[in-house]
Amino acid sequence: QRSTLNLTNLLCPSQPYTCGDGCECLHMLSIPYNNTVRFVLANFGVETHPIHMHGHSFFVVAVGYGSYDNTNNFVSGTNVSLSCSANETDAPGPINNQLCTTMHWRKGFTPSVKVTTSTLRKDTVVIPSGGYVIIQIVSSSPGFWLVHCHIEPHHMSGMAMVLNIAQDLQNPAPSGMTTCGDFSWSLADFYQKLDFDPTRSSSSHCACITTTTQLGLTIAFSILGFVMLIGCHAL
Repeated sequence: QRSTLNLTNLLCPSQPYTCGDGCECLHMLSIPYNNTVRFVLANFGVETHPIHMHGHSFFVVAVGYGSYDNTNNFVSGTNVSLSCSANETDAPGPINNQLCTTMHWRKGFTPSVKVTTSTLRKDTVVIPSGGYVIIQIVSSSPGFWLVHCHIEPHHMSGMAMVLNIAQDLQNPAPSGMTTCGDFSWSLADFYQKLDFDPTRSSSSHCACITTTTQLGLTIAFSILGFVMLIGCHAL
């Protein structure tokens, strides 16, 4: 599980995020109210990733595609503007570079970004294989909002993070609302609620349960070679 936050490697476990058993990380980015924030999503893997943001819609301000082999029309490497190396003049890297944990723009490259009345606005965008997408939001919706890959196995594997928008303006949770860790049924409790006797042999009964007492959300956005670089700043 690898990711990048403002060019800082967050190999799990790492500081400032503390991981528990199984390396479960809550990866959360806190953003003040009504700031303009730009995200760079870079994909060094062979798969595309549909990234969805809850709570906001965003402007798609730039898209870059991987390097293509014109003979067989396959992606042969990363976008010419992306670098995973400290030497930013190196040739474009190979596709599916799962060792890439820090994304850089190549020396001399500055992406051209501008929001106009015709700029596309979405809540889900596909990050192309070997390429990148730059999105921009205004943090105008206070709350805890999930950003995640919409391919279910990727999401379940940790390709997600939380945006904590304007925490000082968020309403308190309702009285008595359940919190993480409240659900603590044992397998025996589950069988009791199900009115199921596990000692009774019958092909008509089958039960399977997995309980998790701690929600572990990570920004493991380089699983399958996908890296998420977050440039969070007021513009």
